Amino acid sequence: MPAMQKISILLISILFAAGCKETGPTGKNEVLTATDSIGISKADPLAGRNTGWVDSLVADYINRTENELMQAARKDTIPVEWFRDRTEDTDSAKYFVIQIGHSFENRFITDGWLYIDSLTRNIYEYDVPDDKLIKWPK
Repeated sequence: MPAMQKISILLISILFAAGCKETGPTGKNEVLTATDSIGISKADPLAGRNTGWVDSLVADYINRTENELMQAARKDTIPVEWFRDRTEDTDSAKYFVIQIGHSFENRFITDGWLYIDSLTRNIYEYDVPDDKLIKWPK
């Protein structure tokens, strides 16, 4: 077998193996429940850092929020799940962007978005219609 064919087969095999990487239902990160920790991939710059405080803040928010969608899901005993969608850097802060919702008929329904300031650990609710962040009083 010529060397070029061997290299092509090896390259295709590597690309195929890389494409089979496991992801969660959204294709971004693994969906997490209140008892899990935030999923951080090894390629993530925050990998290896202690982010347990993020889970604590999100769980506290879910338990005390006045968000009607989350309250309704909790009354119906639907497990509330969350995952870290991304990290967003601004001029004044670095935010963990958290998507909160629940699964229904093999779909993830978003109930709300949180922005958590990584320095001050303040929680901000994202107001979708007005496209603004509202500080959540703890």
